[in-house]
Amino acid sequence: MKKINNKNYVEGFTLVEISIVLLIIGILTGTILKGKSIIESVRIDSVINDIRTIQMAYNQYVNITSNKPNTTDFFKQLKSYELIESETFKKPRIGGSYSVMENNNHQYLQVDNLTEKQLISLKAKIKSNFGDDIVTTSGNSNTSIAVQID
Repeated sequence: MKKINNKNYVEGFTLVEISIVLLIIGILTGTILKGKSIIESVRIDSVINDIRTIQMAYNQYVNITSNKPNTTDFFKQLKSYELIESETFKKPRIGGSYSVMENNNHQYLQVDNLTEKQLISLKAKIKSNFGDDIVTTSGNSNTSIAVQID
């Protein structure tokens, strides 16, 4: 090890070394943020698949019984004909819960308790997959979206 006797010499990192470290941190941060975005997109897509599953089960139920299931026992009635796996149906992967409501003689599948960001993302995906048969509500404690299933 060589001893330097220069009074003006200060040990430390060079500008190039600091730049490389900052570049690596930036790349890692960008990758993590993109990963979170992809995960959220997959969760939204799973809700779209759930809506399709429920619509198909609904149509099969109507074909079998010639009646619409009532909104209070909707999932229970679909389960009684083995059209879905559980009478409570699974929870959405984005959080919240599914429920069924009726409006103007149409039945809607509602996804409750969403964040504003989830609502915006889900609304865009639903419009591109199902058209404009959507109802959205925003409030302090409950933000939801509903899709016509009949």
